[in-house]
Amino acid sequence: MDKALLLVANRLDQVPSYPDEVDQPTLDTAGSEDNSIAWFILNRSEGNDRPVHEYGDFVEDVVKERIERVSGISRVDVYGGGERQIEIVVEPELLAHYRLTVPAIANALRAANASMSAGDVDEGKRRYVVRAEGELNSLQAVREVVVRSNDRTSGGGLARVTIDDIAEERFGFKDPTANIRLLGEASLAMSAKRQTGANVIETMAGIRAAVDELNATVIPGSGLTFRQVYDETVYINSAIDLVKQNIWIGGSLALFILLLFLRSLRATLVIAV
Repeated sequence: MDKALLLVANRLDQVPSYPDEVDQPTLDTAGSEDNSIAWFILNRSEGNDRPVHEYGDFVEDVVKERIERVSGISRVDVYGGGERQIEIVVEPELLAHYRLTVPAIANALRAANASMSAGDVDEGKRRYVVRAEGELNSLQAVREVVVRSNDRTSGGGLARVTIDDIAEERFGFKDPTANIRLLGEASLAMSAKRQTGANVIETMAGIRAAVDELNATVIPGSGLTFRQVYDETVYINSAIDLVKQNIWIGGSLALFILLLFLRSLRATLVIAV
């Protein structure tokens, strides 16, 4: 499995580039022990009208992080959430006024949102790698991106058109990649997988403690409800109880048959005497 994973990763590294709207592929191994041992559901609390997919960042940063810290948990997946993003709403009238196009704006944003190597600097026995950081991580940074600065005005000055001149910038959320519903209500779902060789009973005890902690601290103030809807140890405990029951029944029957045998043997001995 590890060799196959390495070979596939090396082949993917040879891909020169991916389309702008595509994320880079990620690899993971799967086996018989990779089934989720617990599932959780998050619903909006009563009176909360905010779309549930907008809680994706909160669930990823707070709830998922706490469950992943449970001893024996290898991975936690979240379904139904939408990532936060910066949205740029362009005004068509302003585009026509400044004689700009949407591709020109996209190219300007793509060029401004870049992080690249700027070489290295040797200082004595040390060499420092220099990078030019230009990532757009705030609304103000997006507003200040220059779309055009090479047209001269009638007064002879240099005209500068920024994103803020032609569009509205705001924070929004991507559409969720999965739609989760529980009893007709939009929800977020989480699954937890255990590490190979981890004890399921002990891991589940840690998960229950984490759920109780979250419900006592951060969940009440978030406008959500959080509960566990699947527990693999229910079936394990049921199987253990069934074995115990069979031991008791088998032992009782064996004792009953032994007593009948001894009684019949005693009666036979009395008759013989």
